Amino acid sequence: MEPEPQQGARDFRTTHWSLVADAADSRAPGAEEALAELCRAYWSPLYVFVRSQGDNPDEARDMVQGFFAHFLEHRLYVGADRSRGRFRTFLMTSMRNFRTNQWRHTQRQKRGGGTETVPLDLAMTEEACQADLAQMSDPEVLFDRRWAKAVLSRVLRRLEGEFREADQMDRFEAMKPLLGMSPKDGAMEPLAESLGMNPGAFRTALHRFRQRYRDLFREEVASQVNDPRDVDGEIRHLIRALGREQERP
Repeated sequence: MEPEPQQGARDFRTTHWSLVADAADSRAPGAEEALAELCRAYWSPLYVFVRSQGDNPDEARDMVQGFFAHFLEHRLYVGADRSRGRFRTFLMTSMRNFRTNQWRHTQRQKRGGGTETVPLDLAMTEEACQADLAQMSDPEVLFDRRWAKAVLSRVLRRLEGEFREADQMDRFEAMKPLLGMSPKDGAMEPLAESLGMNPGAFRTALHRFRQRYRDLFREEVASQVNDPRDVDGEIRHLIRALGREQERP
């Protein structure tokens, strides 16, 4: 039996823009925490954006932490114009404005002091950042590329959560490497056998696995735009940013 689609956490049931609106309304319970979770999910594009402007890794890390602290503490999202469309653009513009108007006029905390607003896995992100910087230098292109990767990572975690909830992690681990490729000749049978399935049943399960991934990808992108008519255009934009036009989720 395939896992049933899960409702998931609050930020999966509503749009990112709705979270911004709810967080701006102090009466909305849990909205600020959910918005902070979005920051945790999408901090790496901001880090790459700052690194591409010449800041070293420690400076970029401080910059992103400072941005999130200021963004959440001073509720910069209050009054945000969701009619302008993409949450991706809103967050990048907020960071650009912060870097220009706020950060350079704010005394930095000593590194290691204070509490991190959002835990940052700097080592892994810096390694990926170096690879991206070696290929391109345009800050906005780098931001969009990293944003697209963060979307796919978030979608994969959602899919993993559904299979974990259904106690089918063996299926998830077996099929995850096959999301963007077909099994090599002769590889289907051992995989099916390891799961106690015949090849036909495994092929059907793999098809449903890929379809669920595509559905979750579309849901995530839909949560980031204000107008449902913008979803297909945003999907195309993210795929172009990845440079993977032939591997559409």
